[in-house]
Amino acid sequence: MLYQRKPRYHRIEITEMLRQRDLLKHGIVTLGGPDGKNDWQGGIQHWEAITIEDYPEDYHHNGSKEDFAGVPNDLVTVGRLDLWQKHFLNVISETVFDEWEPLLVTEKMWKATIGLRPYIVHGNPKTYAWMRNHGFKTFNHYWSHIPVETSTDDHGAHDSIWKVVEYLQTQDLKQMYLDMLPDLRYNKLRFDEFSREQEYKMEHIFC
Repeated sequence: MLYQRKPRYHRIEITEMLRQRDLLKHGIVTLGGPDGKNDWQGGIQHWEAITIEDYPEDYHHNGSKEDFAGVPNDLVTVGRLDLWQKHFLNVISETVFDEWEPLLVTEKMWKATIGLRPYIVHGNPKTYAWMRNHGFKTFNHYWSHIPVETSTDDHGAHDSIWKVVEYLQTQDLKQMYLDMLPDLRYNKLRFDEFSREQEYKMEHIFC
């Protein structure tokens, strides 16, 4: 599952790579289209927006019901449960992509954590170390032959995504998920603790 709303350059690129390798059929992908206001595409003139019937009236929006070319701005749900329940890997296409930029961990990571799904980050590879340093489990040892944590350029980061998707086509996903389940459950419990820790820090910021 690769949910993408704003069509930033790195999102358009990975979507096109998945399309060229005929991998879109193996998952659920969205990508917003142009809004006429912003140059999200970074100079790319044409790309194909991908949307799904996602019942936007059921979403909890961030102050408004604005969508982005058919992709709702949903910050707090995992979307349609029937789709969530069918997918194995969550590809987190973060807002900030390049590793020299400040690390940004958004709601996308926490949806995968709460929703008991393994993930791979389409963004700053330092995210994995940040998660482990904050007490969470990561899952890259299941595809350790693919260097997802050491990509230093756009091409390497994109390649890590489609190579993992290709690799998973050859695996017993049911058994792999059962192997991961203890860590997935641990992460969900750790998220509850982590949330309380952040709440305490905000309440005592001036103490």
